[in-house]
Amino acid sequence: KQEQLLDELDSKFKEKSLKVIFSSENTKNMLICDWLRISQIFINILGNAIKFTDDGGIISFDVRYEEGTLHTTISDNGIGMDNETLERIFDSFEQADMSTTRQYGGTGLGLSITKQLVSLMKGSIHATSQKDEGTTFEIAIPLRQDNNCTVKNEANETTESTPLQFSGNILVAEDNKTNQLLITMMLDEYGLACDIANDGVEAVRMCQEKEYDLILMDENMPNMNGIGALHEIRKLGYALPVVALTANVMKGDEARFLAEGMDAFVPKPIDAKQLEAVLSQYLT
Repeated sequence: KQEQLLDELDSKFKEKSLKVIFSSENTKNMLICDWLRISQIFINILGNAIKFTDDGGIISFDVRYEEGTLHTTISDNGIGMDNETLERIFDSFEQADMSTTRQYGGTGLGLSITKQLVSLMKGSIHATSQKDEGTTFEIAIPLRQDNNCTVKNEANETTESTPLQFSGNILVAEDNKTNQLLITMMLDEYGLACDIANDGVEAVRMCQEKEYDLILMDENMPNMNGIGALHEIRKLGYALPVVALTANVMKGDEARFLAEGMDAFVPKPIDAKQLEAVLSQYLT
């Protein structure tokens, strides 16, 4: 499966003439129940390596399975970062300096969300870097090893306290695949499944096809944004609660969304406690 992942990214590697060194150990017969989640983590880290490695650079991708844990190391010989930036690399919206951002584009929410995905899988992620020399990410994720291959991770069955459990039909309107996965995983912790709308148009259509108890609505989506979708849903006579999900957390944003008719506001990256508060307010 790791090779398939590299095949999917092959065009991006070739675009910058990057050399990829892949190695795996003890993974041949490994049963990965949560491959969708794990692959998204790998895609985010590899995508970052591609972005910040100059043409002709080298990226190494090492995967090994050891005592119930999948260990992954992804390294590049790209631009790297200083210690001050490294300390904040998993913070929301952390980007390199302005000159780097202009040249390569910022990391945005990518690494912050990646860390959330890893944490939800009860794993760990750590980065080391040298400016002008490159960056290394080390990821460790506990895996379930049985033939049933349920979507839950073995670590979810520990003695940790179980989050509140809710019932209800949830629609998540979100165009970003990583965010879709993250929200799905977070809702799963609360015993909730959800349907996904990839844009505002889909959200309006799906509202007419199924009765939902709550909509989690991203603001920035193609074809129709969250506010536009909300207005269309209200025009159709649906009064269910709609909660804004947005990376816009400037002063006044919450008031603006509430004024537009949103019932509540949850900033990205989504905090579990804030999500739980919304679920407690609108679901049983």
